[in-house]
Amino acid sequence: MENNKPYNFDEKYEYKTYQKIGRDYEEVQSLSKVEEDRGTYMIYHTYSQWEIHILNFLQGMRNFDDFLHWIMGKRNFWSCCLEVIKIAYIPVYICGISLIGNESNKYITFLMVFLYTAFILLFAWIAINCVGQRIHYYDDIIKICEKINKKNIENK
Repeated sequence: MENNKPYNFDEKYEYKTYQKIGRDYEEVQSLSKVEEDRGTYMIYHTYSQWEIHILNFLQGMRNFDDFLHWIMGKRNFWSCCLEVIKIAYIPVYICGISLIGNESNKYITFLMVFLYTAFILLFAWIAINCVGQRIHYYDDIIKICEKINKKNIENK
C-alpha cells in the first residue's frame, strides 16, 4: 500500500477484495491470490475471512474515530449519488417518451418506446447496482468499526 492513502487504507484495493468475497477462482480452501489487470487482490471464500482481515487492519489504528468518520463520509457521498440517479431517472424517462410519442406510425412508436424503456431500465439498473454495492461495502466496514468500538467500551 502507498503511504499517501488516507489512514493508510487502500480503498480501491480493499473494495476490489470485497467484491471477490465468495468467488472461488481456484478449488483451494485457503486464501489465494488472483492476477488482474491492475494488480493482485486477496480472495476470501467467506465474509468472515474478509471481516477478520479488516479487523486486523483496524485493531492497531491510532486515529480510529477519525477513520470511522471518514468512512461514514464516503458512505454518505455514495448514498447521495444513489439518490441523484433515482431522481434523475424519472425526468429522463418521461422526456424520452414524450419525444418519441410524436411519431405518426403506432408500430414504430411502440417499438421506439419499448427499446427506449429497455435501454433506460438497463442503464438505471447497472448504475443503481454499482452504487449500491459501494454503499454495502461502506456499511460493512462501518459495522466492523462498531464491533471494535463495542469491544473497546467493554474493555474500559
